[in-house]
Amino acid sequence: MQVWEGGGSGSIRFDAAKAKLMGLGSTRAEGSNGEGKERKKLGTMAENSTLQAALFQCMTSLQAQGLLEVLCPVQVEAIAFDTSGTDPTGPARVTWAGKDGVRSQLTTRLLVGADGAASRVKKARGLPSWGWDYAQRAVVATVSLDEQADAADAPSPRPSTTLSANKSSHSNSSPATAWQTFLPQGPLALLPLWGPYHSIVWSTTPAEADRLKALPREAFLAELNAKLQCPIGLLDPPSFPSYVPQPLVKALVGAHHLVESVVVSAALNQGFHVAPLVRDVCGPRLSFDLRAEHASAYVGARAALVGDAAHTIHPMAGQGLNLGLADAMALSTLIEAGVVEGQDVGSPLFLRRYQNARQAANLGMLGGLTALHGLFGRKEGSWRWLRNVGLGTLNALDPVKAKMAEVAMGVNSGGGRQRV
Repeated sequence: MQVWEGGGSGSIRFDAAKAKLMGLGSTRAEGSNGEGKERKKLGTMAENSTLQAALFQCMTSLQAQGLLEVLCPVQVEAIAFDTSGTDPTGPARVTWAGKDGVRSQLTTRLLVGADGAASRVKKARGLPSWGWDYAQRAVVATVSLDEQADAADAPSPRPSTTLSANKSSHSNSSPATAWQTFLPQGPLALLPLWGPYHSIVWSTTPAEADRLKALPREAFLAELNAKLQCPIGLLDPPSFPSYVPQPLVKALVGAHHLVESVVVSAALNQGFHVAPLVRDVCGPRLSFDLRAEHASAYVGARAALVGDAAHTIHPMAGQGLNLGLADAMALSTLIEAGVVEGQDVGSPLFLRRYQNARQAANLGMLGGLTALHGLFGRKEGSWRWLRNVGLGTLNALDPVKAKMAEVAMGVNSGGGRQRV
């Protein structure tokens, strides 16, 4: 994965092999001789429809084994909690209607709200939430890459100062590279799906998002490639007001040259690549408004929230789904242990163990992304210099990058997935 500031000087590149994650996130690729070869990876991109199809297939398989009952398609008409205060004296009740219009009702000791940001379970249980709008809108689309394109042919506004150990291309760089550049109005990500197909997530102002969606295909591709193909250059020296003492100015300029040496060395060592050319847009360009929201409580009597029902974050780090999967894993692990122990799995006291574990992790990620959004949203020259120095310096620190990759992958310090 490569991250850089568009038109700036700093970049950071994460390499799965260099991260040395002790076999985590590895896959086996079968060669022509039938022998498997292990390959490291930092993550996997999958379309939402593909995930849904895989999950539904798993559900129907469990149903065939008598382990699960799938009610689909149905329309949920009402959710009620038969409780007294905080003591769960009765079950949760869900009224639903099938496609024939016949109403039915089911009761449960625990109703899990995995129904998105506008969760009806959250509303019915009265679990409050707080948040804010980012004043941004994300344009998303599936695109295909020009597999024959060489990045050396890409437009380069500052060719004389480009920090590059080689002239990379899509053919000699890994096709499984995720690219993200921070632009003045928001980040732009190019994320691999399969073969030449990638997904883009372009966060910008609502007005700019509407303009991008309305552009003719060729004009949109031209703007997209212009943003992605912008190389990095040398650090611009910081400027100081006249009232800053000259000895301090000289010291800071000296520090700047030292940092510049570190950044250049790291860029050469890590091999900054210019992103591949986008050849075509496959399908419609869609958009959605960006908002951060967090439930003050994930659990109540007979109810628990997971995923977007409990929290939504900025998509810049691609962590929304990861956090939701971690929620589901933590809650299912806790329920499994509770059933074995004979616990009331719908009791708020029992469920609080899930809330305590996941709220801390999710709030930490929300805080980190909020800080990043604020940092890259500042336009002042001093902040721009700080961002580029920070990216370039981090790029030289492989142990720190490995730890950052572990956090993003949901790996704890003990080498395993986070659990309750």
